[in-house]
Amino acid sequence: MSDTRALEHYSWFHQQARQRFYPNATTLAAQFEISTRTAQRRIETIRDRFGAPLEYDHQHKGYFYTDHSYQLPPLWLSQNELLCWLIARNMLESATAGHASQALAAFETRLFRENSIHPLNPQQLRNLFSSQYTSLAPCNPDIFNAITQALLLQRILTIDYHSPQDNQQSTRTIEPHHLFHYHGSWVLVAWCHLRHQWRQFHLSRMQQATMEATTFTPQPKERWQALVNQAYGLFQGTQTIVVRLRFSPKTSRWIREQQWHPDQHMNLIEHGAVEISFPVADLREIKMRVLSYGAEVEVLEPKELRDMILAEAKKMVKESE
Repeated sequence: MSDTRALEHYSWFHQQARQRFYPNATTLAAQFEISTRTAQRRIETIRDRFGAPLEYDHQHKGYFYTDHSYQLPPLWLSQNELLCWLIARNMLESATAGHASQALAAFETRLFRENSIHPLNPQQLRNLFSSQYTSLAPCNPDIFNAITQALLLQRILTIDYHSPQDNQQSTRTIEPHHLFHYHGSWVLVAWCHLRHQWRQFHLSRMQQATMEATTFTPQPKERWQALVNQAYGLFQGTQTIVVRLRFSPKTSRWIREQQWHPDQHMNLIEHGAVEISFPVADLREIKMRVLSYGAEVEVLEPKELRDMILAEAKKMVKESE
């Protein structure tokens, strides 16, 4: 029987006992069309595991609470939901480079204490499931906390930001709107007062972040959503171009399992090769990923990307000589 059904049984019996309707195994079994043996186990769980102040009234032939203030544990999760939590916690811990460990551990302790009916052991499950990021860009815990608080409170941020493009550091005043995790990096979408534009800021490149007392009015999602999912990669702009790649039969078996972009198109062609196409706003990041596949991928379009790959390959050969 599912955990969800069991929780329904506990909840119904709890309400009946609180209102002194004197439920028993027979009435519980009839209500949910279960056996009286199963119903009796439910009652024993409420009394023994949940510590409910249950007593049996022989005159009314049913149970009641001796303490009317008693409440069942407030948090109800099925075993599958608890398992999903453990997996999600592991991924979030990895993604934040351990910044959220203390808060997550405290919540997990409470979670499993209030769901003690499940035979799940957090440590055992952490030994079974894990996640890793091959190119994790960790950020300062204080900066991460300042960003998340500013997002929740709609407060302006002042940040010291290092740009690898020009190797310069600048102080920015920004209005944070959205934080997302991309290939091991936390990226903040915000309105930049200095540039008067929507920009993406990597938390790993922030030297300092201060939440100001000034609040701001959030802009509609439509104004900044394109910076999150419009085109492949984090080098994004207002104009996009379609990239089309052909992968060899040897590599296509793995490519078919991947999603490079939500709007990608994939076609299987002769001899087991595969072609994919998707929009890109800037060719720099896709160039780096294409190079990682070496001779197993051919750039069909655009010509500019083909030329970039060729130039990079020639440069690599020259430097290795």
